[in-house]
Amino acid sequence: LITDPVIKAAGGGDLADQALIDAMKHQLFSRADMITPNGVELAMLGGTEDPAEAAHRLMAAGCRSVLATGGHGDGPNITNTLFSNDGEPIHWHIDRVGGEYHGTGCTLAAAIAAGRACGLSPRTAIAQAQNFVHRAILHSLAVGHGQPVPDRGIRWEP
Repeated sequence: LITDPVIKAAGGGDLADQALIDAMKHQLFSRADMITPNGVELAMLGGTEDPAEAAHRLMAAGCRSVLATGGHGDGPNITNTLFSNDGEPIHWHIDRVGGEYHGTGCTLAAAIAAGRACGLSPRTAIAQAQNFVHRAILHSLAVGHGQPVPDRGIRWEP
């Protein structure tokens, strides 16, 4: 079970109230193999601005691992960091495409889940999922008047 705690939208809007956040923390996260919060969500869920400390607080409360996603930051690269009880954090650095996109976090979580369901290790599933999301963003779709969405229907071969 890979869970994307959709609390904050890329545009900054709130997507969950405190009751939903509490329910996720107490009923869902302990069942998940991995949660994939963005930086803002991680700070809210872990109660601190320090990503490592927030992730460790969540793991102490029952999460098996935390993939802190960095898409909401600035700079030329996105840094995603996997925290687990298996050792030191693992970092991935991905070129930032630029712009804001709707649905990248849930696309990443779904792609990781698909990789894990196919028997990939967490590390390999994350790497493959990040490549998929990057390509999906490069081929994003403009729908309506909102943010573009990743093209999840792209054909991708590892």
